[in-house]
Amino acid sequence: MPIDAEPSGLGNVSRYDAADGPRLVVLTHNKAAAMRAAGQPLYLSHFATCPHAAAWRKDK
Repeated sequence: MPIDAEPSGLGNVSRYDAADGPRLVVLTHNKAAAMRAAGQPLYLSHFATCPHAAAWRKDK
């Protein structure tokens, strides 16, 4: 999943480096709030902020 390059105060995605590459974890509202309160950088899915997101969405 693509994420925005910069952390966001509204983010709900945690990023960390694993031995085999970066990992992303989508957090629940409460977990994201706790991580933000602890000063952890969180990110937004790029699809949430991209002005061209609709062009990339697949039909369900």
